[in-house]
Amino acid sequence: MTKFEKKKIIFIPNSLEKRKSGLLEGFSKEFQDCEAFFITNNKVTKDTSRCIGYISKKDAKDLKSLNGGQWVHINPLNCSVTLPNAHHDKILKVYYELDVFGRIHRIQPNTMDLGVYFQELISYFRNKRVISHTNGTKSLKELIALFIIKFLDVVLNIINYKKIIKYSSTINYFGESCMLGKWLLLSLIRRENGPKIINLLVSIAFDLMLGLYIIKYFIDYEKDVLFFIEDIGEVAIVTLKQLLNYLMGSPIGLKLNHAFNHALGLFFFYNINLWKLFIQGLYPMLLNYLQYLIKSGVFGFSFQLALISDILSLTTFHVYCIYVYAAKLFQLQVKSIISLWRLFIGRKYNPLRERVDSCHYTQHQLFIGTLGFTILLFLLPTTTLYYVVFTTLRLVFMIVNGILYRLRYLLRCLPIYVTLLWILNSSTLAGNLELEFRQFENDDNLSVNVKMKSLPFRTSLGIFKPDVIEPIDGLKWGAVVHKLFTGILI
Repeated sequence: MTKFEKKKIIFIPNSLEKRKSGLLEGFSKEFQDCEAFFITNNKVTKDTSRCIGYISKKDAKDLKSLNGGQWVHINPLNCSVTLPNAHHDKILKVYYELDVFGRIHRIQPNTMDLGVYFQELISYFRNKRVISHTNGTKSLKELIALFIIKFLDVVLNIINYKKIIKYSSTINYFGESCMLGKWLLLSLIRRENGPKIINLLVSIAFDLMLGLYIIKYFIDYEKDVLFFIEDIGEVAIVTLKQLLNYLMGSPIGLKLNHAFNHALGLFFFYNINLWKLFIQGLYPMLLNYLQYLIKSGVFGFSFQLALISDILSLTTFHVYCIYVYAAKLFQLQVKSIISLWRLFIGRKYNPLRERVDSCHYTQHQLFIGTLGFTILLFLLPTTTLYYVVFTTLRLVFMIVNGILYRLRYLLRCLPIYVTLLWILNSSTLAGNLELEFRQFENDDNLSVNVKMKSLPFRTSLGIFKPDVIEPIDGLKWGAVVHKLFTGILI
């Protein structure tokens, strides 16, 4: 479309009633390059407070004395438009679908030069719905919803009070559910985000059905499931012990410090055996907990995923402890080696000024420093081996927990309803403008007809996702690599 040098634009509903004469509802707004007039009702009105002009078969010159010549005038006989202080050849008429613009959420920012004006029109309809509803008296249902929202605020404040509970996926899930319920109630009160609400309710229904199916499967194969879980726990402990036995030997032909390697292996064996005794003592309780885990499917499969994530963190806690020991030992050795290396070049770290300064060392200091540097350097490969192995296991469990979280996130905003609307080419997902010229007899105004097309599928998914659901931040691999090489816990 050619860019027009225009000074006046008027937006007219396609379904504007032309059989009656009367006032037109709408508003006008000054933009940087023009003045825009928006007719926001397809029927004539008697309310002068929101009036922008009139439609009449009489000529606009005959009606100027009634309105001071400041109102929009539309002649239904020849579809001509008269605007204040504008020539006919400087007026652009844009015909739009009123019912569609009352439902759509936004215009693509790169759709023609008229996108900003249509976005103003969409904002007007959205604000009009909100104002018309908030001006009325609150019903009993709304008062109950507001009370529930206040209660959810109190619960969220309690959950966020202690930072340590954020490490629990179940509590995090409960907090996310509270935020989602608060958003849902507020949207219902304001009568906003209709497609978002429907898509959320459809996703919740699918989540609940999937959870109920898991319950049915567990009831049918209860013994097999319990045997599989018990076998998995035993296999994990046996495999970890075999891994330690392998590391205490000569893994991949590495020549490690035998005494130090044996001492580390025995220490980690002690941790594993201690944790095995602890798990065996809690095993009956864990089986009962598993019963509740399965039955929690009535709250949805996503809630089961949160519980599974916590169980995984609990049952692999000994691996995390070994990783912490190995990481702290590796970090201590690396920092000590770096500090002792400064001794050879006559440098020393000054903690008061937080910088490295020159320093003169005595012979005894050089001897002890050289001895310590040599010992730590030759012990470093053994420590590094255990650190690399258990850091790898730590990353694997982090990735598994991340996958479980993303599955929960997907179940919360599964785009079933939005996908159906997009396939059916519903006007609810409209957002792309398609312009075509219109020509009327005895009309010198330039006229454009606007048709709405559906947004791209990916854009629709982003628009109709609940505002409070955000995916977890992924691992920042640059920071992770730095922590891996320095022994900082991840």
